[in-house]
Amino acid sequence: MNEPPPLPDLTGRRISVTHSGDGAQRLIRTFRRLNATVGHVPLIEFELLRETGRRETGRLMELQDVTWLVLTSPQGVRALRRAIHPQAVPGGVRWAAVGESTARAMQEAGLPVHFTPGRATGRALGQELPLGAAGTVLHVTSDQAKHDLAEALRARGGQYERLVLYRTVPRQLAPAETAQLLTSHAVTLASSSAAQHLAQLGGQRVPVAVMGWQTADTARDLGFQTVMTARQPTLESLAARIIAFLAPS
Repeated sequence: MNEPPPLPDLTGRRISVTHSGDGAQRLIRTFRRLNATVGHVPLIEFELLRETGRRETGRLMELQDVTWLVLTSPQGVRALRRAIHPQAVPGGVRWAAVGESTARAMQEAGLPVHFTPGRATGRALGQELPLGAAGTVLHVTSDQAKHDLAEALRARGGQYERLVLYRTVPRQLAPAETAQLLTSHAVTLASSSAAQHLAQLGGQRVPVAVMGWQTADTARDLGFQTVMTARQPTLESLAARIIAFLAPS
């Protein structure tokens, strides 16, 4: 019987994890088991738009015209769950997730997932979402969401509406945190907003690893020299991509 190959030793390798929540802790545990030096430096924060919460919640109570309720981030899932109970959503409304991370967050929140696209991008979601009968596609998102989902849906004659429930803001970093990021052998990025913040810090020379193609495209557009994309949109695949990159040859 063939024995599995030994796990690589990442002693001396510095990795910065910028993800948040349980995903960050899973990545940190994985890398530390391989003796890497790992720091947790979230790059962005999420704020509920409390000043417009009443109007937004009112829209969520009037969903009779909605055929698809679309979520494109775990943060959107959490914002939606704080704004409305899933049982208040009419049974005819279908739910879509942009990718594996969002779908997992929806399932953990007790929400159904009726559709995910073949590629975890807003454009792919807009191009592949089954439109069927006339009705609104309601996108629960942040103030920084790109317009590729809306453009793809409208090009197909779909009715798109954006519902902003939270704000994405750069997190103020301590000097030591910035120095840690800029001297890392690899940095994980969970979103295009995180890539933009790291670019503003001058981190384009730091190798970055991302889970989705949309974040990868943003990082390349921002001038990052080394962009690693996970083979599958999962944390396990993201970790494997970094380990293969950093493992001694």
